[in-house]
Parts: sequence; C-alpha cells; structure tokens
Amino acid sequence: MVRLKRAGWRRWSLRLGFLAFSAFLPIVLFEGWLRWTCHGVGVRIEVLAPVGSTALTVFDRQVGWHFLPGSRFLTTSTAGEYRDVEIRINRLGFRGKDPIEAFPAEGIRIASLGDSFSHARQVAESDVFWTVLEEGIGRRSEGRPVEVLNFSSDGYSTGQSLEIFRTHARVLAPDVVLLNFYLGNDMKENSHAMFLQKNGPAAIPHRPYWVRGAEGGWRKIPFGSRLRETAEEEGFPASRIGRHSLFGALFPKTRQWVRGELRFTPLGPALMQAGFLHRHGAEEIARELLLYRDPMPADWDEPFAATRFLLGELKRDAHTAGATLIVGIIPEHFTIYPDRWRAIERGFPVLAEMRIDLDAPAKRLAAILREEGIPFVDTTGPLREAAASSPEPLYFPVDRHFTQRGHAVYAQTLLDLVASMVDHRSQ
Repeated sequence: MVRLKRAGWRRWSLRLGFLAFSAFLPIVLFEGWLRWTCHGVGVRIEVLAPVGSTALTVFDRQVGWHFLPGSRFLTTSTAGEYRDVEIRINRLGFRGKDPIEAFPAEGIRIASLGDSFSHARQVAESDVFWTVLEEGIGRRSEGRPVEVLNFSSDGYSTGQSLEIFRTHARVLAPDVVLLNFYLGNDMKENSHAMFLQKNGPAAIPHRPYWVRGAEGGWRKIPFGSRLRETAEEEGFPASRIGRHSLFGALFPKTRQWVRGELRFTPLGPALMQAGFLHRHGAEEIARELLLYRDPMPADWDEPFAATRFLLGELKRDAHTAGATLIVGIIPEHFTIYPDRWRAIERGFPVLAEMRIDLDAPAKRLAAILREEGIPFVDTTGPLREAAASSPEPLYFPVDRHFTQRGHAVYAQTLLDLVASMVDHRSQ
C-alpha cells in the first residue's frame, strides 16, 4: 500500500514537473529569440530631485505640459547609446539654467524653442547646441552679456512653441527667437487632421491644435491632459511587470518586450534605422515616409497649411515683443546618411518603386519661410558635409537624435545667422 502511494506521488510529481517545464520552456525560447533579434528603444529615468517624485511633467492649460520646475533626473538609453545624462530643470520648467533676474539692457538674450532635439536628453547640457551657441555668440559679443534660454520639451509641436513664447518666453524680452524645426515629425504634429487620422474621430488631443474654419480663419481647439510621462519610463508605455522581480532578472528581454521597449531587427535595418517601430504600426510608418514622395501626397497639404499659419503667428508675436524670429531646419537622419534610406527601402520595397525626393519637405518649408519673410537656415547641406568628412556619427543610430557632434555642427551652422540678427538689432 505504501509503495503504491509512493508510486502515485512520484507519477504526479513527474507530471507536474513536465507541465512546469512545458510552461517554462516557451518563455526561455522566447527570451532567447528576443535576445537574438531585438534591441532596446526606451529610456530609463532615475529621479534625483525632488526625492520620491514619480512625475516628470505637469499639466499646463495653455501648452499641454512642461517639466516639473526644479527637478533633476538621469537618463539612460536601453540600447546603450548614452548613460546617466543629468537633466536639470529650471524654475520655468525647462532644461537648463535659470534666467538671469536682472538681465542688463545691453545684453543679448535668445529664446530657443523646439522639441526633443532641443531638450536633448541624450547629451550633457554643456554639449547641447543652445549652450554651444551661447558660447559662440559670447565670443562675438565684444563683452556684452549673452544668454540663450531653452524653452523646449519632448514632443512639442510648433503650436506649443507658439504658446510657450506667449506664456513663458515673451516676458523675458528676448532679442531673438530661435525656432528649431524638426522635419521628422513637427509638420505632422501641427496637424489636427493627422491626429484624428491616427487616433480616431473621437480622440481628444493632449496638445493644442489649430483648425481652419469654413471662412478660412484658424481657431484653437480644446485639449486634454497628457498623463504618460513618469519617472519609470518617459515617453514610452510602462508596465511594472518584473521591475524588481525574479522574472525580470531571469528574462530581461521578455520584460522589455512587455514594456514596449524593444525594436525588432528581423525586418531589416530599415525599421531600426528609421526609428519608427516602437511608436507606430506599418500604416503609420508608411504615412510618415510618404512625406518624401514626389509629388507629395495631398494628405500633407493641411499640415503644411497649419505650419504656415503657426509660423506667421509666431513671427507677429515675436515682432510685437521687439524680437526677431529665425528658424533652424533639422532634417531626418536618413536624409543625411544615404545608406539608412536604402535600408528603409529594403524594409518597405514599395518605396523603391516610387519617385522619392528626400529634400522635398525642407524645400517646401523653406518656400513657406521665404514667403512669410522669416530668416532661416536649412542645416541639411552642412550636416551632409560633416557626415561625409568623418565617420563619427551626427545622430544616434537607434535614438535618432543628435549626438554631441551633431549638436556642435548644428550650432556652428546657426551661428552666423543668429549673430547677424543680433548685430542688425544692435545697429
């Protein structure tokens, strides 16, 4: 009887062991496949101040959001491209130093507006283009104090930059307003029509948009709060599974996959280099890349029209405040590195069958700026020359933002235009 019971327990133990192994094996195989085919696309955040805080941004009724004033945190790329970059947020809610309280009347103050390229969480503050630009203008200022203030945040559109100028920058009386326009997504993010196309007709935007009425005028529409920024993961979907668990220790890639932090490379270097996979599905990727089709699809007429309106508003507001608006055009990385575009074509063969003009968006924006009478510099040419002259990258391959060298080249390209505007105002 005892032997029968022992045999029964042994049989059930073997069955349970087999079931456990059967459940465990797919996870092990999946983890191995992820390690072979994927790499990280997210950014880790470690909050330094205020202690215990989990929020990185605060809701702003005019702008949508800005960073928590006075906060400090470290950013680390999950792809290993940068590590422990310290970000300090000033009392206004933007990266960088606090404005000088009693700025001298003879001084030169520049307000820099933009999105993640200007916030630049990938590089040290001393290497960001607005710091390099301040140093360059300072060397030409003949002893006059120079201050370049950053008013940017990840994800900002031109409309948000307009509102930031109205609510935060104008009161500081800048001499020059520098708008850093990223061709990769700024045009799209100015378009309410494209927002609805992506998110559905009932979606409530988390940023201000302007839409054109039946009579041709533009009006600002209501928007909701943005709740996705946390200390755990800024700008990417977050899940707490395995954060400090045995599961997370044993299966780090599976945990990253659950959190949306992986980019798949089996689809070719195309998606890795395009940097779209973690944000969009295939339909959204195709829509963004069609911006470079010649002729450009009619879907892009409304984004360009909205951008023209916003640029005109910002120019008028800057002029009313006694400042001059200038624009720096930042191109997509694959327009600078031909091999990256060829990789994208391998991932999307239909593109190879189309007539493509990688300079078309920059040309169309430049035409708008000329018609609006806004001084600008298209940095595509200088960046291509810099890319051809040295193997040191200008853009991070996975993150797709400027490296330290990219910021240096961009700042140097802006320097002559900004300096000429400052000199003109001084005369």
